[in-house]
Amino acid sequence: MKFEYLTHEELSTLDFDRCILILPIGPYEQHGPHLPITTDIVIARYLAESLCETMKNEKYDRFGVEAPAFTYAPALVSDGIGKTPQLQPESFTAYLAETLSQYVETGFKNIMIVVHHFELKFIKSLIAAISTCESRHAGVKIYEPLSAYYYSGEYNSAIEKFIKSKKNSDEKQDEVYKSYLDIDFKKEIHADIKETSIMMYLLPRAVKMENIINLPPFQVNPAAEFLKLNFTFKSMGAQAGYLGTPSRASMFLGELIFKQLRTCLLKSVSGVFAGAPPEFTVPLYIKAILTVI
Repeated sequence: MKFEYLTHEELSTLDFDRCILILPIGPYEQHGPHLPITTDIVIARYLAESLCETMKNEKYDRFGVEAPAFTYAPALVSDGIGKTPQLQPESFTAYLAETLSQYVETGFKNIMIVVHHFELKFIKSLIAAISTCESRHAGVKIYEPLSAYYYSGEYNSAIEKFIKSKKNSDEKQDEVYKSYLDIDFKKEIHADIKETSIMMYLLPRAVKMENIINLPPFQVNPAAEFLKLNFTFKSMGAQAGYLGTPSRASMFLGELIFKQLRTCLLKSVSGVFAGAPPEFTVPLYIKAILTVI
């Protein structure tokens, strides 16, 4: 169910107690010479759509409404590598907080934000917008689960666990996964093997395949870079705008990662309505960084 396809009458008669608004958010941001600037928006939008479809097809007691993608998010981490239209964090926070409030006043009581952009200044502005909206409207629940999934380490851990489970498999279809046993997914950060694979799976026509094969691996230790106060890809030395090994990407890996992200979101939906605490939390050192940036 897409928000923009609803009539006013359909919108006003929704069962808001059983409904959750799924809001994809992302920036226009450089993603190396091989991925479009809409990469984060595309991934968030497809996740939101798939989440709503899965809830319907698997006959969940709740249902989702996919909101139009909320764009122009800040992507200051790419400063110095190309230029794309984006809002400054303060403007984005105010804009998003007002939009969330408008959705609440429309009737939505539960809102899940879906992102695939994990820049810390963006996450901080996102948290501020959610806090502002929740302070205006008592009883409203607004969640954004994927940043905690990412910074908890579970995002990469889930991929590695699946791949290691195929190590001794004799099944022919598992050969593609065994080829990734040497990849350190913690060092795959941006326009990397993960994002490139997801885009190959979701929107292959937007991937510049002719550019990927010539991209050498470029990796850094993100925790060490944060401690050195290197918060942009350029300051980390990623002159081409990517951090990882995009040349190793495949649509098969992309399908795996996309479905794992969707599973995380589905669990979060169930948790929202059950009143359960979040399954994953942002580590203390990340919270500390958020207070000073």
